[in-house]
Amino acid sequence: MVRLFAALFLLLLSISPAMAQDQAPPTSPPATTGFEIRAVWLNRMLMKKGPDAIKQFMDDASKRGITHVFPNFWFHGCVIYPDSNLAPQHPDFGGWDPMKVVVEEAHARGIKVWPWGEYGFFTHFNRTLKNEDCGWLLTHHPDWKIQDEEGNTGLLNEKMGVMHFSMNPANPDACDFLIKLHLDIARRYDIDGINTDRIRYMNEKWGHDPLSKRLFLLASEQNAQLSFDDWRKGIITDFQKKFAEQWRAENPKRPISAAVNPPSMYQSKFQYFDEWMKEGSLDYAVPMIYGNLNLFKSELQKTMEMVPPGSRVVAGIDAGAGETEFSKQVEAAKALGAVGICIWNDEAWQNMKYSFTPASTAVDKKTGSR
Repeated sequence: MVRLFAALFLLLLSISPAMAQDQAPPTSPPATTGFEIRAVWLNRMLMKKGPDAIKQFMDDASKRGITHVFPNFWFHGCVIYPDSNLAPQHPDFGGWDPMKVVVEEAHARGIKVWPWGEYGFFTHFNRTLKNEDCGWLLTHHPDWKIQDEEGNTGLLNEKMGVMHFSMNPANPDACDFLIKLHLDIARRYDIDGINTDRIRYMNEKWGHDPLSKRLFLLASEQNAQLSFDDWRKGIITDFQKKFAEQWRAENPKRPISAAVNPPSMYQSKFQYFDEWMKEGSLDYAVPMIYGNLNLFKSELQKTMEMVPPGSRVVAGIDAGAGETEFSKQVEAAKALGAVGICIWNDEAWQNMKYSFTPASTAVDKKTGSR
């Protein structure tokens, strides 16, 4: 009897690895750190290099343990895919469909795709630094423009050397357009979720256009205690509620995530994402915390304290700070309870060797060997 049990035990040992191998999805990214999400924002600059560049990126991402990609589909007032009746295809992508390639190549490797509407309400920027050059959308819909305290329609970003333009979040037509834009990509492609961005005001100086003034006056007549700041906060929060309601009506199994400003900035943008999570209109908050380790820890800690217990926070990390700093911030995100990280951006990620996979399975980028 003892010999019989011993033989059965040895038999089980010999077949269990094979059984486990058969049961594991062959294209899934390797099991790694315990993060639910290990994502990369996929910049249009990589995608415009063509299908081969996308395939090579997906190969590298899969081998290094990436679980999600957030490809940019809404940029400079354009979409990257063809045949939209809402916005023109960006000229960098004429003649082919990069979103189709991204979805197919990611899914072939077990990577999820959450398209990223990078510019949200921000429809255009120019490098001439002129207020008149506001892009095709605001040229065709001048009533959608937002203005600052001095009547300007463009915000100068001196660091980037560009003039930014935004739709007015208080304009119902502009809001409907942006929601339709996100719904459209879900109807076209077999995506797994969505990642919104710039669902906010440019800063506290904006919202002084005639429409906003009129709407605030009407609201303050109903509530004499309403401040202009609270009104603008309500405008953004109401948009998020409407977006979530319409998105979930069509996409009940596709989560909503949002790239958001960290706590030190969210009041000036009127983007109270913690309240979005409390009311259930946001599934994953992705605070973009770009800076040194101390700043990262401080802002992420504040974020975790602000959101309701059990909320899913995915820490946005700037890989451009270098591999050593990146590694420390990844470890800090784990320690502080984030469910994942999202990397800005694909180019910086590819330039480093950091891998979420065990050292024995990591790929040497120079030789291609394990």
